[in-house]
Amino acid sequence: MLYLKPSDIRYSQDSIGSHFGKGTIHSYKRIGETLDDLLLKRTTLDQIPTITVSQLNGLTFTSDNRRLWVFKKLEELGECEEIEVRFGYIQPSKFTTNSSGISIRVRGDPGGCVWRTWNSARMSATPSSNEGNGSLRYRLDMLRREGIQSRYEQRYEEALFSLGNAQFGPSSMVAQTPVIKLTPKDVGFYQMRSVSYGQTLGERLDKCLLKTSANFLCSLDVFQNNSRYYTSDCDRLWLSRTLEKFGKKVEIKGTIKSKPSDPVVDLSLLSSLSDSLKISTPIGGEHWKKIENILDLPTLERKKVLVSNIYFTVPAISDVYGEDSIAKVLVHSFATTEIPRSMRVIEHNGNFYALDNEILWVLKEIEKILGRLQVIVEVKMQMDRVLLSNFTSDKIEKVDISVTSDRHTNEENFIIQYIKNVSM
Repeated sequence: MLYLKPSDIRYSQDSIGSHFGKGTIHSYKRIGETLDDLLLKRTTLDQIPTITVSQLNGLTFTSDNRRLWVFKKLEELGECEEIEVRFGYIQPSKFTTNSSGISIRVRGDPGGCVWRTWNSARMSATPSSNEGNGSLRYRLDMLRREGIQSRYEQRYEEALFSLGNAQFGPSSMVAQTPVIKLTPKDVGFYQMRSVSYGQTLGERLDKCLLKTSANFLCSLDVFQNNSRYYTSDCDRLWLSRTLEKFGKKVEIKGTIKSKPSDPVVDLSLLSSLSDSLKISTPIGGEHWKKIENILDLPTLERKKVLVSNIYFTVPAISDVYGEDSIAKVLVHSFATTEIPRSMRVIEHNGNFYALDNEILWVLKEIEKILGRLQVIVEVKMQMDRVLLSNFTSDKIEKVDISVTSDRHTNEENFIIQYIKNVSM
């Protein structure tokens, strides 16, 4: 479930053939004719195989150059903003570009006709009230006004008929593959190599979280092993699982394959089947890392936890909590055995990490005096290793106190300074 603008992706070659190769629904078809089909809704984007991209010197390239040519043209014509991509390996021999991937030459006539006059054709007529710009009938009329050859008219009339009857069942021209509904937890990772595009992965997570929609649909190629489903589309599975952690509802549309999509997969390597993502680079993004966003999540469960088993998530805390100094909160909590509110935490492998770091500081100071102390915490999220390692340093047990207020009393200042000195 990673998406990029076609204009942000570069070609790896200096030229491409004018026809698609064998093995897709567009076998041996001219690339311009496929572009026409997309414009006229005879084909949808999710019927085009996902392209594989890789990063080199900070730039994103693909070896699926003919599909990228189609997508770039579609974006230029205002009919596409983003496409789904997967990250993978591109053989060095594929890099023959002499323009840093900015342009590519088509060997021969790419074919097609609609895309050549798409913008001018759309502006040359006004649709009726019940047939908008997306109507095949309306677009056919535009083609006629533009003098397009009759052989194309016949083809689009046939498409109009076939789409008009699509509601009665799937087209017999499209090979059917078993599809099942799954949840992200139903699918495990089949990962042959560590993910190395953490920056993009985190940015995509931010983008999904900032959308107003609470529901997401993710398409995954899955295979079955020992009664469980797995996928080598690890980036999309991780995003799906993480969106659920942030309170989003995600449904997996699993297309069942007889074997993993990774050609080097050996099913005997059962150790590769896991419930965690292996990643070798830092996760990007900023929105998902904000503590206030996690605080707003519903509480998963409440647990009784030893204060000594809770860790800070920041190296320094403020000297105020709410409108009071933390020294005043400490004295009041010690005297009344009450804290301002239940502490909210995240959990990973049985360890707890505070979201209310000032409250944790108060509790740890009380524990120094009273000894072993247990509290009820509100678990807001179960973080995996990838999220935790990019959210906080592991097991911070001491924090510095940053002076941010000049409204403390002399007694409060003395307490704060004393604790800072004895904690050094």
